[in-house]
Amino acid sequence: MGKYRGVIISLGILIVIALAFSGCIYMSMNGLPWRIQQTKTVAQKYLSEMYPELKYKVNKSYYNPKFGDYVCSVTTVENMPVTFEVTVMDKNKIEDNYFESKVNLEAKNMVLSLIEESAPNMKIKYISVLEDAGADATSKSYSKYKSFTPGDSYPLKIDIIWNADEMSLDSFIDKTINIREILSKYNISVCGLYIKDNTNGYVIDLNGRIVNGTMEGNYNFTKDEIIANKVAYKIEKVE
Repeated sequence: MGKYRGVIISLGILIVIALAFSGCIYMSMNGLPWRIQQTKTVAQKYLSEMYPELKYKVNKSYYNPKFGDYVCSVTTVENMPVTFEVTVMDKNKIEDNYFESKVNLEAKNMVLSLIEESAPNMKIKYISVLEDAGADATSKSYSKYKSFTPGDSYPLKIDIIWNADEMSLDSFIDKTINIREILSKYNISVCGLYIKDNTNGYVIDLNGRIVNGTMEGNYNFTKDEIIANKVAYKIEKVE
């Protein structure tokens, strides 16, 4: 009887260890449930102090295992809702990306409107428009601008995927150059313009950066230079 009792106790200990181990793994991936719930309260207090006039709703809070931070997703309540994050780090250090998200959204809406106006037959499936403060910039660099103002904001990195009518590669390049000229006309600084045409399988990748007042890279390539350097090309289908 004592032998069986010892086996049962040993099994019980193993089960407890297994459960504890599983719990540790779960929390390392998903965070502490009470901290996740607390993050909402902390984020709301932070926002009331940082942006007292801002109206918003809390979407959810979660744990980011990559950085070990607790994050609260928030969306403003206004005509053009901005979704951003409040990040709660160790020692209750708190940061948010409200202005970065706000400026990026404003830039995206402006660029999208200009492109749709210049190329009405293009059905845009995806567009990403993000400020690029530079490789050496810190996240706080973005808070310099609180709204998107052409000529007074960081250059934009624009990625587009569209469906279009059938056209030649030559016409695709013309349309890209036309978009580049429109952005320039409205004084919108761009450091990267990537377009993929799903219908015809075309891709173009123009990029550059202003160094000492001069744009370096292929962004300002002429049509002849784009063709000669094969900056625009047709994706070959893999059979």
